[in-house]
Amino acid sequence: MSLAAACVLATALMVVARPASAAPAAPPPAATPGTAARPAPPLPAPRGHRLAAPPHANVVRVCPPPKPGYAACQALRLDIPPVQGATPNGIVDEGWAPADLQAAYNLPSAYQGDGQTVAVVEDGDSPTAESDLATYRSFYGLPPCTTANGCFRKVNQEGKASPLPSQAVPDWAGESALDVDMVSAICPRCHILLVETDDQLDIDLAEGAYIATTLGAKFVSNSYGFPEEPGTDASLDAFYRQDGVVMTASTGDDGYGVSYPAASPNVISVGGTSLLKSTNARGWDEITWTLGGSGCSLYGAKPPWQHDTGCANRTTADVSAVADPYTGVSVRYPGGWGIFGGTSVSAPIVAAAYALAGAPPSSTSHPAQYPYLHPTMLNDVVGGTNSLGGCGTGNLAYLCTAGYGYDGPTGLGTPNGVGAFRAPGWSTVPGLIDGNANISVVASTAVSASTSYLFTVVPGSGVWMRRSVNGIWASSATKVDSTTAISYIAAATDATGAVHLLMSEPNNGVWERVYRNGTWSAAAQVDTNPSIGPIAATTDLAGAVDLFMTVPSSGVWTRTLTGTTWSGSTHLDTNGAITNLSAVCDITGAVHLFMTVPASGVWTRTLTGTTWSGSTHLDTNTTVTVTAAVRSTDGIVHLLTKRSNGVYDRLMHGSSSWDSTAVLADPNANVTSVAATPDSNGIVHLISRVAGIGVYDRVANPQ
Repeated sequence: MSLAAACVLATALMVVARPASAAPAAPPPAATPGTAARPAPPLPAPRGHRLAAPPHANVVRVCPPPKPGYAACQALRLDIPPVQGATPNGIVDEGWAPADLQAAYNLPSAYQGDGQTVAVVEDGDSPTAESDLATYRSFYGLPPCTTANGCFRKVNQEGKASPLPSQAVPDWAGESALDVDMVSAICPRCHILLVETDDQLDIDLAEGAYIATTLGAKFVSNSYGFPEEPGTDASLDAFYRQDGVVMTASTGDDGYGVSYPAASPNVISVGGTSLLKSTNARGWDEITWTLGGSGCSLYGAKPPWQHDTGCANRTTADVSAVADPYTGVSVRYPGGWGIFGGTSVSAPIVAAAYALAGAPPSSTSHPAQYPYLHPTMLNDVVGGTNSLGGCGTGNLAYLCTAGYGYDGPTGLGTPNGVGAFRAPGWSTVPGLIDGNANISVVASTAVSASTSYLFTVVPGSGVWMRRSVNGIWASSATKVDSTTAISYIAAATDATGAVHLLMSEPNNGVWERVYRNGTWSAAAQVDTNPSIGPIAATTDLAGAVDLFMTVPSSGVWTRTLTGTTWSGSTHLDTNGAITNLSAVCDITGAVHLFMTVPASGVWTRTLTGTTWSGSTHLDTNTTVTVTAAVRSTDGIVHLLTKRSNGVYDRLMHGSSSWDSTAVLADPNANVTSVAATPDSNGIVHLISRVAGIGVYDRVANPQ
């Protein structure tokens, strides 16, 4: 058996979703910024979306074109009669719903986003914004977001609750509704801040974006644009550059061409796609929306994270999401229910996806660079154009035509989870994936790059299993064992992909259940020693499952499962004070066992081939109580140790090269049990049981 197959996750998890982003292969002469622009193509015909809209349905612009110095919203609406009432019956009901968008973009919307505030900036007052939002969220089963419960807040351009702008702007009221609905669809647990400016002057909207950040919003969506102007753009840039804040901006709805603030190097420029259901593995497909904006800025400086060679200045877009009104979203707006599109859809979608990933660190690093650090964590859009007349020859075509890697209309791609929107390192906010406060211990195992299982013990109830696919945890758990007295558990996946759940029962030894092809086996006893305490398991070089068991006053014993037969018990370590174990198989196939000794720290032994090393003192922190170990899909071992002030992460590269220090992964001092699972693209999930609350998931991006 090959090493890759034997050490189950050694290389199988190295698969990535798409090719790395790349600029055109041969650097062409840099285009003069903005000179390749073409007139916008006409509004497109329907693309075969599931909508029951008439084939000749027109599209109307929600806002008129901007006057000089003014901005226009970037929203479009299908010209079909709005539906009144609490439900979007008929044609309007066929617009994409929150569940559709969450599925299409593989988002952890059900349990991430707590404590985050997403702001949207609009012109004028929308008197029915909160009531329309309530109708939208109620129909789609989203939790209430109201002024009364503190979730929704509406302020004026100065950041105050009153006076609101004296004049309601019907056009922008539709934009406001679209924006708050899209934030709700993507991040239903987020708070929403609606900033209403005095006018649609460029300076008013820029000030509104800045005011949002002073009120605590770390994510600000700007669904508007106006033509580039050299002096004006430079004077407004500072409003959009706030450390630790995500600013998204729509690229426009006029096809190939650049608008501001999308052209600012201080924002995340969001383009548009057509989103369709598909029979492919993802279940969805996307192509360039013909009216999404893109191109080479006339005046905006090129940010250091952009490396495309056909534009000497800022290139738009950075990323993208659905914007085609013919594959549009359902929205509750002042006129009733309608189907909307435009890059006013995509900008708040991306802002809310950033919110699901957690607040960026308050530092000089810019959130716009995160997707460029991890382009394989996006869905690469490779087809379509937004310029019927082209935008240049040779390698300049990427400015208006989608292709592999980076391109102008869709940027690096569309959301595929939220890894591309997260800063390197551990996320700042965990997601509550199980609110059962009675859970005592946790364990986990991964069966592939996309699928993991979490096991939890509920005293008096038994052992429960929860599945994660593509980094998204299932909304409910399934009971797999009804034994009420289980004290400790461990899990491992063998070379065939079968999951082995090991359970330590007081005075009754260790029992095993096997999950194979969707079916659990009956429980079978593996070890009869009544004194066994904490246990750990992993898969070794030969593809067998190694079980490690602590016995008070005796030390650590081990058994190996080869095929379907467990070996006899072998005495591995004589330290009878060991109180916790974890184990992992590294990229070379060696097995590492980590042993916690109270008031001493963590000791380790390594199995290379068939030989165990002696015991080495790895971590001298005397407050360590429990540990978990996992190898990421990029081959790095993470040792997670619970100390008095939280959970720390220490990395091992290869089979013996440990980082000199550990970093704080989770500052919660109330964690009592930990587990860890890998995800695609080098992502790692820390699963923490917090006393009296439940189980949280905290995520780390590769450094």
